[in-house]
Amino acid sequence: MIPYTEIDGFLDDVFGNFYDVRRASSQLVEILNVRQREQSLVIQRVGDIFLQVATEFRLVYPPYVGHLPNAEKRLKEEAEENHEFRLFLEVRALFSLLPRRFTYILFCNLERKPQPRRAEDGAQGFLKPPIGTSSAVRECARGHCEGDG
Repeated sequence: MIPYTEIDGFLDDVFGNFYDVRRASSQLVEILNVRQREQSLVIQRVGDIFLQVATEFRLVYPPYVGHLPNAEKRLKEEAEENHEFRLFLEVRALFSLLPRRFTYILFCNLERKPQPRRAEDGAQGFLKPPIGTSSAVRECARGHCEGDG
C-alpha cells in the first residue's frame, strides 16, 4: 500500500500529535477513575480535575485540531493516487457499518482452520473403524474393497 520508507511521514501528516492527545486523555480518565473509587456512587465534584489537566490539554489539542485540514488533504491525496490504499479505506468503511458482533463472527470464521472432513461426507482415512472389525471391513474403509479391481 504505502512504501515502508514513506510510512513515518504519512503517519505524521495524517495523525500529527495523536499520541500526545491520547496520553493526556488517558491521564484524565485515570484521575477520574481514582475519584470514582474514592467517592463511590455519588461523586461530589470533578471541576478541580478538569482544571488540573487543562494546562496539558491546552498544549496538545490546538496543534491537533489545527492540523486536521492538512491531515484530511493528505489522506485524500493518498487515496486518489494509491488504489490499494483506497480499497483498504472502502472495505474498512463497509465493515464499520456492520454490527460489531457480525464483524467478530466473520473474522473468527476467516481465521478458523478448516475442519477435517467426516467419513460420511466421502472422506477416506479420517475416521477409523471400531476396534474388533474384520480386516475386510478395515480394508474397505481405507478404500481397498474386494472386487474394486
